[in-house]
Parts: sequence; C-alpha cells; structure tokens
Amino acid sequence: MKSYIFTQRNGVHIIDLRQTYRMLDKASDFISKTAAQGKKIMIVGTKRQAHDSILRDSARSGAFYVITRWLGGTLTNFQTIKKRIDYLYNLEERKDKGEFEKITKKESLKLEEKIVKLNRFLGGIKEMNQLPGAIIVIDVKKENIAILEAKRVGIPIVGLVDSDSNPENIDFPIPGNDDAIRSIQLVTNRLADAYLEGINTASNKSDADMPDEIIGSDLDSNHIEDATSTSVSD
Repeated sequence: MKSYIFTQRNGVHIIDLRQTYRMLDKASDFISKTAAQGKKIMIVGTKRQAHDSILRDSARSGAFYVITRWLGGTLTNFQTIKKRIDYLYNLEERKDKGEFEKITKKESLKLEEKIVKLNRFLGGIKEMNQLPGAIIVIDVKKENIAILEAKRVGIPIVGLVDSDSNPENIDFPIPGNDDAIRSIQLVTNRLADAYLEGINTASNKSDADMPDEIIGSDLDSNHIEDATSTSVSD
C-alpha cells in the first residue's frame, strides 16, 4: 500500500485521495462494462459500518449482496448453496399456501425460525442462479475467504483497500478507509451508479438491435385504426 500513501501524521497513514478517485474511476468503468455484458455483481461487506450502504445500493441497483457472514463455498461450491436457497423458497412457498397452519404450533415455529435464519444468510443472493461477473469487497482483510474463493473460480475483484491491507489479490483496488461510513458510502454509491449505467447500456443496445417489425415501427395510424374498427364490428 506504500504507493497509495500520501503521508503519515502521528502514526496515522493518510491515503492519497487523487489515487483513490483515479482507481475508483477505473473500477467504475470495469463494473459498467461488466453490467453491459449482462453479468450480475455481488457486494460483500460483513462489517457493521458497511451494512446500510450495501443494503441501500444493492436494493436500488439489483446487485447481490452478503452482509451477515460469508458462507464458505458460496462461490466455489455454489450448487450446494443453491440447494439451500431452493429449500428456503420451498419453505416460504409452503408458508404462503397455509401449510404451516396444518401442523403443530411447535413445528410451525421451528420452520418459521428456519426461514428467518436462512434469509439472514442467503437473502442477498436468493435470486442468484449463476456466479456473478464480479464481486465488490468492503475490507479485503476481513473478507479474505470471499476473495480466495473468487480468485479460485476466476471472478474479478473490486476492493476497498485500507492502509493496513494487501491489494495484491485485488484486480481493481480502491485505496480508502474501510472503517469510515462516508468512505464506504462513496464507493458503494459510485459503483452502484456504474452498474446501473451498464445495465442501461445493455438495454439500449438490445432495443437498437431489435428488428423494426418486432417493435412495430412499420405500423402507422391507419393500420391501427383498421385493426380497431375490425375488432369492434366483429
């Protein structure tokens, strides 16, 4: 991290913010391109300071997220994780159908507790049917297992890297304070914006590639009036 340190005051490292913004721009560009390719992203940050920012920006962008605890095998053994997600969906479906009312209260409470627990750990990745195209990590030191799994399966990593962390395994390091809420907000907000920009790019490209006859651009008002009058007379 020496190359990202501006100076040191009273034993505290001061990060070079010019490099922070430059690296954040680079990471944002990568996230946007990833989304434009139709790939999803995952935001990982289990420290308390990161929870609100991750929840907010994941909700508005549609990104997957992990904020409670990283479950070993989430990326390297996803099929097993997917079985637990399917089990969660099954329990929720049974509850919605009223099946819990047909069993004892004790059994019903146990199943409801399972739903709460599974949602706590899997709620942010419930809709994940395949591995993400990238992961964003807040505090690369704390989320080391997630990083190792991502490297093992070849998923690029964007990471907020503090002065006491090693950026070696991070494809797109962003030097910054991973304990400060404002710093975390800056990163998650900017990357979520980039993700949404990429999604819009993909959507616009899809519309542009669509044949005219499919989107109905060759229909004029006379065709519409004829079709309407025919249906009324019938």
